Amino acid sequence: MPMSVSKNTPEIWCLELAAPRDMVDAAARALSDAPFPQALAVSQFELGKGDAFQLRVLYEGKPPAARIISLLEPVIAALPFTLLPLAPTDWVRKSQEGLKPVRAGRLLITTKAHETDAPPGALPILIEAGLAFGTGHHATTMGCLLALEWLAKSRAIRNPLDLGCGSGVLGIAAAKLWRCKVWVSDIDPIAVETARANARINDVSPLIKAVTANGVRHPRLVGAGPFDLVSANILARPLVKLAPALAQIAAPGGIVILSGLLKTQENWVRNAYGHQGLALRHRIILDDWSTLILAR
Repeated sequence: MPMSVSKNTPEIWCLELAAPRDMVDAAARALSDAPFPQALAVSQFELGKGDAFQLRVLYEGKPPAARIISLLEPVIAALPFTLLPLAPTDWVRKSQEGLKPVRAGRLLITTKAHETDAPPGALPILIEAGLAFGTGHHATTMGCLLALEWLAKSRAIRNPLDLGCGSGVLGIAAAKLWRCKVWVSDIDPIAVETARANARINDVSPLIKAVTANGVRHPRLVGAGPFDLVSANILARPLVKLAPALAQIAAPGGIVILSGLLKTQENWVRNAYGHQGLALRHRIILDDWSTLILAR
């Protein structure tokens, strides 16, 4: 039976591009993590022709092509894409149904459509599908969640920071794992408000301290540090640039979790942090992506 569509159903546009898998992964991350334009759903499909993959991203309303180009250029310059409107349907509901729960140890990232599916002993984290970036479905976010779960087995954390928080999923995970105050920050105020909203629906709002900040020089973050755990799920180049600042705000003996880097970029990032006195403790590899757990 077809879904009913109300007259208020928003117009949905679809971005499509095809490229080798590593380029599609990088494009998916760049577009799904961007607070504007905000992706409703991000999907990747193997085309069955060698290493060819297709990326499909849904948006509410037509996204500005110039903005899409600016998001893609740092990772895959000049890659062609198409933007087309889709036939009317209830795409928000469809995206909720399509985002199946993902599990990282005790952590279960889910949406309202699957809220009742949490097994006994799980720590569910509810992320609205309309806020699709940072849902745990990308390998970099999943790597960070697995890193937090791995760390929670052996270490008490009292003062963590998640830099570049996006949806707030990593901060919410830390709050549920350690029941401590968690600082989260992002350069984009929309992402910060998204993190606050998701903290409320997960009943950890009193524990989440969200700040709009470019890097770690914001007075509130400086005053809250040093941090015994810093996570940064961004991209390799900004991670390298931030190495001195992240090392400085990490407490002695503190942990730094880095993600958003390809396996081929791992040595570059490790060397940058090694020069700051941070040594590798553990690494998680998912698909072509690395998540590094470093100790000061």
